[in-house]
Amino acid sequence: MMKQGKGAIINFASDAAIAGMPNSALYAASKGAVIGWTRTIDHEWGIKYNIRTNIVNPTIKTPMYEKWLATAPKEMEEAHIKANKRSHPIGGALGEADTDMAPGMVFLASESSKYMTGQIFEVNGGSLMVR
Repeated sequence: MMKQGKGAIINFASDAAIAGMPNSALYAASKGAVIGWTRTIDHEWGIKYNIRTNIVNPTIKTPMYEKWLATAPKEMEEAHIKANKRSHPIGGALGEADTDMAPGMVFLASESSKYMTGQIFEVNGGSLMVR
């Protein structure tokens, strides 16, 4: 990217860095660090090399989430599904990587977003909106 004089970096953070998450202080802190680091390199590499950096905060089904859900006690699983319905105005559940997150990623990697940098893109079905 430096040699070609342009590029796009997309880093992943989490809503936990913005809104917090019970029993997940280390996770939330690490994702907050990703936000700070991304915005710092945006200043450093944007001006010097024309490299854009943005952040995606996804609330997406992942193998890690599915594994956790499969091992969670039944009452916790039911409470989590109920909470997702309440906290995600669009769809009432976690999103799908291929249909909900991938189009945004393609956009951020493309020249269509050439004037967007240092931003946090919430791909979360509106979950932070209702907090």
